[in-house]
Amino acid sequence: MALFVVGGFLVAVGPDLYTALAGAVNASAEPGMRVLSVVLTIVRTGLIPLGAALFGAAVVIQALSGEHPPRE
Repeated sequence: MALFVVGGFLVAVGPDLYTALAGAVNASAEPGMRVLSVVLTIVRTGLIPLGAALFGAAVVIQALSGEHPPRE
């Protein structure tokens, strides 16, 4: 569930954070900003699908385990 939250946060505010950071640094930081852009893109596109896959796996494992909590 945390991957959904972090991924959603980065999708929502990541470009704004990157733009603010890019405006705050000078021209010599251009290579580092390019690397940061690639890393942020990979993280943004990877966290939400990974979170969904892990959440789905947890639901399936719990459903197939046969050990359900008692219902009151």
